[in-house]
Amino acid sequence: FSTTISALLARIVSRIGIDGDTLASLDLAQLLTIACLAQQVHVASVSELDASFTISEFEIAAASSQLGPGAQAKLPFALPLALPASWASAAASFLSTQLDAALAALQHQGCPSPPPLPPLPPPPPASSTIDWSQSDALSSFDLIVNQFLGNNLNRLVDAVTGDGGTLNFPNWSLRLPLGDLAECRISVTNWTLYGLDSLSNVSLLVPVPSDSSALSSFVAMENVGAAADVLAECRRPIRGKRWREEEQQEGGRDGDGDGDGGVHGDDDDEADVDADAPVSTIWQTLPLSFNVTLSQLNAAAITRLGVNTSALSSLELAQLSDSACLVAPIEYASLADLNASIVVSKLTIAAAASDTGPAQQAALPLPLPLGLPHALAAAAIAFTNNRIATKIASARRGTCSHAEHRNSSIVNLAYTKLVNA
Repeated sequence: FSTTISALLARIVSRIGIDGDTLASLDLAQLLTIACLAQQVHVASVSELDASFTISEFEIAAASSQLGPGAQAKLPFALPLALPASWASAAASFLSTQLDAALAALQHQGCPSPPPLPPLPPPPPASSTIDWSQSDALSSFDLIVNQFLGNNLNRLVDAVTGDGGTLNFPNWSLRLPLGDLAECRISVTNWTLYGLDSLSNVSLLVPVPSDSSALSSFVAMENVGAAADVLAECRRPIRGKRWREEEQQEGGRDGDGDGDGGVHGDDDDEADVDADAPVSTIWQTLPLSFNVTLSQLNAAAITRLGVNTSALSSLELAQLSDSACLVAPIEYASLADLNASIVVSKLTIAAAASDTGPAQQAALPLPLPLGLPHALAAAAIAFTNNRIATKIASARRGTCSHAEHRNSSIVNLAYTKLVNA
């Protein structure tokens, strides 16, 4: 038997219903657990199924035997066939039943609860540390930054960016060598952040009533987004193929002047190339464009900073520029809590036509709320506290030098040229 199918088409229409609110509340560990994801699926079924194909060649050959001489028969013309409607309905029903059974089995396993975030560490024993709720300096900071600048911060952002709250970043590229598997490079152009002047609420270093050393900060933005053009290029090495590519071809030039684009295929030119050596093929390109807009962005953090009042007041003005002197009054400093949430209102990914396929575009069908997973927040807190402790320890290894006191001199104005004039 020998058969050739010239066209094979299959179409499946499925329905899936997911609880978006509960899905957004999962932490990172739960998102990596199939049972937790399965519990968010309320409906999963195959509603339509159809398939069609065309047999372009069909041949049956029988060798000579005791039953008779050899014979051969061929299909005289192309034969189009389609999956019968009754078969398609039965297959869709069977797949839906299997999906229901698999989903029920996963949901029966249960989803482990995320570990609770560690509580705020208790305040240290009473000492001479600054009570931020009673600090005049912090009250002045709140007046200047949170009240005055907070109401005019968007204007300040416009003045700094000079382009309506938009920042443009330089182009950059990255090479990803993957050994004998492939070699890829990624180029990012037209990278832009926009909507930076959409700050709706800003409060920095606000004292926490329940903890004299804690300070809270909150930032809220609306309609902030980013856009970029990404060009992904990959080529893979092929063993046993006598193909190579001149480096000049990457710039669209012929490397040897023979008009073949720098790719050689005859045995004379390739005689010096090992047939088993890995040689790269031409680059396969995938040009993409990304555009994402966040209708809401909220970030909140609580820091704890204990500063010894006596040690701070004993510093001289010149010592404030010395890091070793500046960290001396700090008894403890840490990030105690971190929280963030966003609502993705627009997400578009467009692929231009290239040698990998025709132009395509995908967009987010509805707003997507997302929250910072508990595990990721805990990891960020641990990383930040480790960095803070390292920086403070490094600064404390230095020596805090006392300011030099020089003898003051008094100018006799009677002998200055300014008075005599």
